[in-house]
Amino acid sequence: MYIKASSGSLDSLKADLDARASEYTAVLDGMYGDKASLSGGWTSDISAAAHGAVDQKLIEAGRALNDLLMKMGGAVAEYHAQMAENERRAASVWSI
Repeated sequence: MYIKASSGSLDSLKADLDARASEYTAVLDGMYGDKASLSGGWTSDISAAAHGAVDQKLIEAGRALNDLLMKMGGAVAEYHAQMAENERRAASVWSI
């Protein structure tokens, strides 16, 4: 998966970031479900501990990725709002 943006399309970029965050969350949820079906087959405490450590890293990585995408989307939305305000101000200067 990739995120593609073209200039002049900040609303579209924000929507794309939000969509990618949802897609990544769905993929991670699927991975959690797949892993859950394996967790009953561990044959030792060491295997169970290793599984738990990997599981925690996966959860943290998923949260970090989702947080990053949401922050990027928020930054794009804020930038878009600032640009719209600047354009409004510039237009009002010339409408004397």
